[in-house]
Amino acid sequence: MKAKKNRCRSLLFFLLSAASAFIVLFAYTPASTASEPIVIGIAGAHSGDLASYGIPTLRAAKLIIDERNAKCGINNRKIKLLIEDDVCKPEIAVNTATKLISEGVHAVIGHICSGATKAAAGIYRDVKIVVISPSATNPGLTQSRHYPNFFRTIAPDDVQARLEVDFAINVLKEMP
Repeated sequence: MKAKKNRCRSLLFFLLSAASAFIVLFAYTPASTASEPIVIGIAGAHSGDLASYGIPTLRAAKLIIDERNAKCGINNRKIKLLIEDDVCKPEIAVNTATKLISEGVHAVIGHICSGATKAAAGIYRDVKIVVISPSATNPGLTQSRHYPNFFRTIAPDDVQARLEVDFAINVLKEMP
C-alpha cells in the first residue's frame, strides 16, 4: 500500500513538473500560431512487457491535459496529444521520435526506458524538441551534456545507487 502511495506521489510530482515546464515553454506564443494547438508527444511502452511503466504516464498525461483543456488550454491554445508506443525498444524509439517530429510535436513526454530514450535523444536534440522523462535513469542522458534539451524527474542510476548504499550502511546497520 505504501509503495502504491509513493508511486502515485511520484507520478503526480512528474506531471506537475511537466505541466509547469510546458506552461513556461508556451507562455509567450506568437500571434500567428495562437489558434493552433500545442502538440505534445507521449512516447513510451504502451504495450509489451514494460507497459506497466508507460501506461500510468500516458493515463496521467491524459488526465492533466483534459483538465488543462477544460480551462482554455495554455494561453487559450488547446493541447493535443500524439501517442506513440516504442515498446521500450531502441530501434522502435528511433522511428517513434521521427514520427512525432514529422507530425509536428512541440515537446515530448517520454521515453520511458533509458535505452529507448538514449536512442531517440539525438533526434530530438537535432530539431530542438524539449523532452522530459519520468523514468529514464541512465546517467549519460544528462551528465554527458550531449542532450541539453532532455530533462528528467527522477534521479540517475548513480545517484540512486549512492542513496541505497548510504541507507544500507547508515540506517540498516543499526537495526537489530
